[in-house]
Amino acid sequence: MKADRTFITEMDRLAEKWDICAAIQIEDGYGASVRKAYGFADRKTERKMTLDDRFCLSAHNLFFLSLCMLHLVQRGRIKLSDKINRFIPEYKEGHRITVAQLLRMESGLPDELYQVRLPLLQKDGAHVSLSDEEKFRKEYEIKVSDVPFSQVLERIGEMELTHIPGKEDDGSFTAIPFLAEIILRLEKKTALEYLFEQMFRPLGMDDTYPGNDGTVGNFGCFKDVQQVALPSLSPSHAFTTTLADMNKLARGVVEKRVLSERALQLALHLKGETQGIGLYKLGDIFCADNYPRMMGNDFRIYFDFKEKMTRLILNSEDFISRRENGEWLSFPGELRRYFQYAQAYPDKPEFKKITGKNVWDALDIQLTPAQLSFVPDAKSCIAGSLARRHPVYLLKDHGLPVGIAALTVDDRKKEYHVDFLQVDHRLQGRGYGRILLTRALDVLKKAGAKKLEIGVNRFNIPAQKLYLSVGFELERVYEEFMELKMEL
Repeated sequence: MKADRTFITEMDRLAEKWDICAAIQIEDGYGASVRKAYGFADRKTERKMTLDDRFCLSAHNLFFLSLCMLHLVQRGRIKLSDKINRFIPEYKEGHRITVAQLLRMESGLPDELYQVRLPLLQKDGAHVSLSDEEKFRKEYEIKVSDVPFSQVLERIGEMELTHIPGKEDDGSFTAIPFLAEIILRLEKKTALEYLFEQMFRPLGMDDTYPGNDGTVGNFGCFKDVQQVALPSLSPSHAFTTTLADMNKLARGVVEKRVLSERALQLALHLKGETQGIGLYKLGDIFCADNYPRMMGNDFRIYFDFKEKMTRLILNSEDFISRRENGEWLSFPGELRRYFQYAQAYPDKPEFKKITGKNVWDALDIQLTPAQLSFVPDAKSCIAGSLARRHPVYLLKDHGLPVGIAALTVDDRKKEYHVDFLQVDHRLQGRGYGRILLTRALDVLKKAGAKKLEIGVNRFNIPAQKLYLSVGFELERVYEEFMELKMEL
């Protein structure tokens, strides 16, 4: 936990920057733990957050529903490949959709909340006349409240699927009541009851109980910038818990006491680059999928299964997000990325040409203002190179974008150059620059290059040292830059 101790200062800084109201616990596989509380448990009464405060969450959340389903798979009660008409025979499209497609939010189910209920609400004159904040609160109440499955089926039962199941990610809210109904019909228990019986109680989560005890502060983020008090609701899928109890669940997952090795591997098996079942991959860690955010309280759980480390955040109000330096940021995202970059050292770097699949990773590469005085930013570098049809390569490690190499490869003119070389400033000084450069040189050698020349700013000392270290030699010196050459 040495890294986490030094990380506390940054966590404190980010907590102040984002004005968060949360309790946080970080724990490794050796029992070392960091626990801190920030802000208010209830902003309205200005009651300070403590480590013993309570939070109200929903069992009708993809992470919790996925735990239930994978546990049922583990018990041999269900298969992810089962078609949902096995459990809900009255749904006419059930023969086309698998349980796995429900869990991966790619079923094609029409969205009963966002395609039916909320559009109908817009036709209600009384609702339309409400202020924006009042609409926000009312729609929160509608989203959270219990709706009988029969009503869900009645509303979407005759509608066509929005796409072929498995072909697109749709995020359909309707997958949630379908998953909950399958658990109910299979086990004669609600998802909440199943969680308590099979996971919460066996893990010793004795301070967790069904319902909302009314002591929990609920605030929602309105228009991304303003915290609005929400009504205190207690639907049948709600439960109240604590940081210590939720940490028991997080540790139970990472230590494979909630799911067997086989069931956990099903959760970690990715479709595409990020989407597992109940979990999604961010770099080399996994995050619990907290869609949909049913209650005013929220959670983030990050799992490092290799290091058996968990990072848990419980918050009493939605996190504010805003655009900074061309990207959307929030407290959890900044905290996660800081930790990941602080821990990353060369392991198994991958060097691949930039395509439509990985270009967004490349665009995340950040340089310091000092670096930007020598080279263009990643976006400009990539755009300029691709416009000239020059190849750009991305180096990734730990699932993180490390750096880019923009090259000139012109077989007709026999021109071969390293145009730009950039390493994310958060990963510099760890040997990645040398790895990036040597991989780029390998590409140029294979393309037929016999010798290389490169220009470097006279005041960019780190870049000069890097080039000289791999065999470049000084050729010419000018006022602002110098030329280096290398025989291959």
